[in-house]
Amino acid sequence: MADWYIYEDGYKRGPITPTMLKTMAEKGQISPLTVVERNGRPVAAGQVHGLFPEPELTSPKQPRQVPVPPPQPAFANVSTVQNVSSDVLFVGRQHWSELILTIIFCTLVFLTGMLIFMVFLLGESDVFSICLGLLLTLVPVAIFLVKYIEWRTTTITITMEIVYLRRLCNRKSIPISHIQSVETSTNFIQSLFGTNSLLILTGGAWNANVFKGSKQAQDAHDLLLKMIKSNS
Repeated sequence: MADWYIYEDGYKRGPITPTMLKTMAEKGQISPLTVVERNGRPVAAGQVHGLFPEPELTSPKQPRQVPVPPPQPAFANVSTVQNVSSDVLFVGRQHWSELILTIIFCTLVFLTGMLIFMVFLLGESDVFSICLGLLLTLVPVAIFLVKYIEWRTTTITITMEIVYLRRLCNRKSIPISHIQSVETSTNFIQSLFGTNSLLILTGGAWNANVFKGSKQAQDAHDLLLKMIKSNS
């Protein structure tokens, strides 16, 4: 009998034998909402037969009603990723190496601005030259702060039904059923740090969504492939 895997806080644990999984359910270490996987098919633990006791029905003639969530349009804006239900399979963030080019550029411009500012400040110069040096000093600081906030807020969250992409104030939700294929790519800087970019296609190259520079991109790619195959 195949072993099980558990998804907790976006990480995959396992392998776990069926006996161990049953023991964890009895001790309350997992709940019916915990996402488990066997043979590449992720499901809620409550759907595994015999893992949790069946609830007693007040009327045996009436079948148990399972609420069906309303359909989600492709690329619908969501208010916040924190409102995602508890069936989170994966949470990924960008690697800090995505800031390398910004750090290098801002440092060079900042040092150039400081040099110009100090030379003109100590020498005889007009106000325009001093302001130019001061501007070259402050602009890279502002650019770095914006890029840093963008890096901190860029995340990907995968649930049983939807992929959520967040970047600054831009938030998108992509239903799993709308995803046609997923790919990974890497550039020179990413190859140095062992990171990849995840490309999610929902209708050709014009409807592509990219999650750049993450060491977890390959894990997200493999998980989405399994989910696409299980839905097909």
